[in-house]
Amino acid sequence: MILLKKDNLIVSTLLSFVVFTMPFGLVNNLNPIAIILLTVYSVLLTIRKRNISFCKNEFQVLPLAYFLFFIVTLTYTKNFGEDLKQLEKNLPFLIFPLLFFVLSNYINKETKDKIISFFILGNIAALLLCLTYSFYMFYWQSNSDPFNKGSFYFTGLFDLHPTYFSMYLTMCIVLIRTYLRKNKVDLKFVSKVLLMGLTFLLWISIIHLRSRSGILALLLIEIILITAAFIDRYPTLNEKTFWLIFMFFVIPITMNNKVYDFGKEYFKRDTNEAINERLKNWDASLSAISEAPILGNGFFGSSIVRDTFFYINGYDTGIDNRYNSHNQFIEITIIGGVLGLVILLLMLFKLLLLFKNKNDITVLCFFTLLIVIMMTESILVRQHGIVFFSFFYVFLNTNLNEK
Repeated sequence: MILLKKDNLIVSTLLSFVVFTMPFGLVNNLNPIAIILLTVYSVLLTIRKRNISFCKNEFQVLPLAYFLFFIVTLTYTKNFGEDLKQLEKNLPFLIFPLLFFVLSNYINKETKDKIISFFILGNIAALLLCLTYSFYMFYWQSNSDPFNKGSFYFTGLFDLHPTYFSMYLTMCIVLIRTYLRKNKVDLKFVSKVLLMGLTFLLWISIIHLRSRSGILALLLIEIILITAAFIDRYPTLNEKTFWLIFMFFVIPITMNNKVYDFGKEYFKRDTNEAINERLKNWDASLSAISEAPILGNGFFGSSIVRDTFFYINGYDTGIDNRYNSHNQFIEITIIGGVLGLVILLLMLFKLLLLFKNKNDITVLCFFTLLIVIMMTESILVRQHGIVFFSFFYVFLNTNLNEK
């Protein structure tokens, strides 16, 4: 019994370390080191307990199929070495399903709550470090206002794209709000106020990151959460706070017909210009699919084909900045063809089935967040997106061990 408790403690600690370091990405390889430590301990645990009961879960199959399909693309790659590097980046799609296959029996409600808490704490720590860094660099060093310098400088400390950080922070809001929703009776008033204050800080931080898709995802998720609260017939103070913000900020701007002017000034970029850039990218990227529509071009080949069509379509900006497709659905089709796209769509469809079966609002919010961000970003070509997707995809469907 003592040994079992020790195993549970180590597993929960290592999983918490993985999610805590998630927003820090590749800074000093913190997150990869955390994943390696968890993997090594899982292997040792499996060797030590040869009769360990594995937890089978169909949610683990599709990410594995996604990764295995990338192995298949190595057979027709134009640059084996480069594609192998990209395959290594996608290892979380292999690792996390296998890890949860082994560790599910060590994850109970207490462990799950701990993992969620450390994910939120990790993002708060990253947020505070970004704030400290920006004030040091821009306020004390150059006597300029750090809040008027855009958003990329703000997350540059961790090489974390503002849209990805807004995705992380939005997930934190979802986890906090669903926790409040499930524990609204048991929580003390002080705890509720602190959690609502934290939610508001995250809300403001996402707005400050100035990611259009990030803000859109946040608004849609707020609608989902508020609708769920009214279905429960118990709108919390947090929901009322959102509607007050909506009434005092969004509605006046809309009534004064200043939405476009405000957006242009706030995002420091012409919205029409941004949309046109995306449309040029998508047009050229969609044309690139025709080169290998069934199996795709592989990782390295996709970049060559896409750049070729950027050139044909006169989209020099895409070549100069080495842009990807800025749309995950187009991106995976260029890389893996229709088969790769089908696997990705099946993974997303499974989330909807999970929501239907478990009626877990967190799953629906996670699905909505992914869909919105994937429409403007190829999140599964970068470490921050791959780890976030692959971990929570399996974690949210992990059955708790109540023994």
